[in-house]
Amino acid sequence: MERSSRRVPAAAFSARTLPGGAPVKVLESPFPLAYPFLLPDGKRFLYSNFQGPEETRGIYVGSLDSRETRRLIPDARSGIYAPPRPGTSTGHVLYGRGGSLVAQPVDGATLLPAGEVMTIAEQASPRNGTVSVSATGALLYRSEQRILTRLAFMDRAGKELMTVGEPAGIYDFGLSPDEKRIVISQTTSANQADLWMYDLEHQIRSRFTTAAGLHSRPVWSPDGTQVAFSSNQTGRTDLYEKPAAGAGVERAVYTTKNSPKYGSDWTRDGKALAGQPLTRVYFR
Repeated sequence: MERSSRRVPAAAFSARTLPGGAPVKVLESPFPLAYPFLLPDGKRFLYSNFQGPEETRGIYVGSLDSRETRRLIPDARSGIYAPPRPGTSTGHVLYGRGGSLVAQPVDGATLLPAGEVMTIAEQASPRNGTVSVSATGALLYRSEQRILTRLAFMDRAGKELMTVGEPAGIYDFGLSPDEKRIVISQTTSANQADLWMYDLEHQIRSRFTTAAGLHSRPVWSPDGTQVAFSSNQTGRTDLYEKPAAGAGVERAVYTTKNSPKYGSDWTRDGKALAGQPLTRVYFR
C-alpha cells in the first residue's frame, strides 16, 4: 500500500469587500469545508464540515471578526438561514436530512436552538443552489425525484437478452471477469448508497456493504476474488476491498485526509490497483 508523507493542506475561507477589496483569510481547518452562507448581519456565516472525524462533522457558525466557531447542528451539511419574520425573534436553519428538507428553529440573536426540528419538504435538500429563502420567509426549492434505472444485457443488434433486478436508483456497477456476477451501487437517499451483489445465473441478490455512507465505483480483481470500491463511511472517501464471496470484512486499501480516492482498474497480476486522485497506483 502506498504511504503518503505529504502535508495535508488546510481548507480555508476568505472574505473580501466588493468591489476591489483585498481577500482576508477568516477560517482554516485541516478538514474540507464547504457551503459558506453569510448571515444577514454581514458578520456571521454558516459552513459545513462533512469529511472530518464523525465527532466534528456538522453545520457550524463562524464570524468574520473572530476565529472562534461553534457547531450548530451535528452530522448535517449545506445549511442556509431564514431570518426571523417581522415581529418575531426566531429564525430557521434549513438543511437536508435523509433526503428531506428540514428546519431547525434558532434564536435570531444567538443562533441557539429554539425548538424541535421540523420537516419542510420531502425529497428536497439544500445543496448546489437547489434551495433559496427570502427575508420575508418565501421558500423556493427543487424537488429531487429519484430516477429509477434497470440494467439489461443487449446483443449487438440492440435486442434485450436479460434484465438485472428491479428498477432502482443505480449509481454505477461492475461486471465480474467471468460475467456471472455484477456489483451494483444502489442509492436510497442523498447520503446513502449501498453495494449489492447479483448472481446472474440464479437471479439472486445479496447486500455487499452494510456501513452507513456512500459506496460506489466497484472494480473487480482479475481473478474475480476481490472487489475494490470507494466509501465515505469514515467521513472521507477512501478506497476499500472485500472478498467477492461476501464473507469477511472490508479492508482499507488507501486512506488519507485529503482528496477522495477512487479505483479504476487492477493490474493483470492483481498486485496493484490504479485510481484517482491524479494517476496513482495503490499496492496491496
